[in-house]
Amino acid sequence: MTSKPRNPYSRPPSQVAVFAHIAQSDQGNAFVPAGLLENANSDAPSFTYGKRYVQRQHAIEIDPAALPLTAENGGI
Repeated sequence: MTSKPRNPYSRPPSQVAVFAHIAQSDQGNAFVPAGLLENANSDAPSFTYGKRYVQRQHAIEIDPAALPLTAENGGI
């Protein structure tokens, strides 16, 4: 099986929207925007929770060890 050659001008995105599956939310079981991963294809990516996401009653931490929700205000 042969694959098509990769476009030399294509690059992975530097910003990635992150969604979380929230059970028992006001919308039922749904995927909701959780935040933005910036510099995704670099050695130092950063993640920012969305302001509306951190205010959700059933919000979950994307990574409890590295990205806790405690004292988080959200930035986007």
